[in-house]
Amino acid sequence: CRAPPAAHMLGVPMPTAALDENVFYLVLAGLLGMVSAMASAFPLSRLTKELVEEKETRARETAAIMGLRGSAHGCSWYLAGMAPFAWVALVLAWMSHASFAPASDVSLLVAFHGLFACSLVSMAFLLASCFSHAKLAAMVAPFALALAVLPR
Repeated sequence: CRAPPAAHMLGVPMPTAALDENVFYLVLAGLLGMVSAMASAFPLSRLTKELVEEKETRARETAAIMGLRGSAHGCSWYLAGMAPFAWVALVLAWMSHASFAPASDVSLLVAFHGLFACSLVSMAFLLASCFSHAKLAAMVAPFALALAVLPR
């Protein structure tokens, strides 16, 4: 006498609908990263160039001699660097909401693109620490962004 087949089963998944992949969103996953990178390449290049130019002219040391604290100087650079990236983040969030993500909350899209912008400002600081010539830094920054963001 054989045991029924159910006796040998350890678990059975609950009935779920079949996976339906949307080709549009599969293509969009790669394009969204590329669009974000292309929209952020110029502001990243400019911020990196300005940071290295400040290093070349030694403006930080001059400001420190005049009494500017290092924390105030760093915060001013971060806030000034965030201004163009915040604009790019708002435009990308608006375009995302208007085109392919109308059901998504706008605040989540702004937060997503805003956090990406914050990471790019930090990347500009990192790149600026590696260069001593502003023009070279401005040319390398978009390539570094492409290597960092578009690994596919």
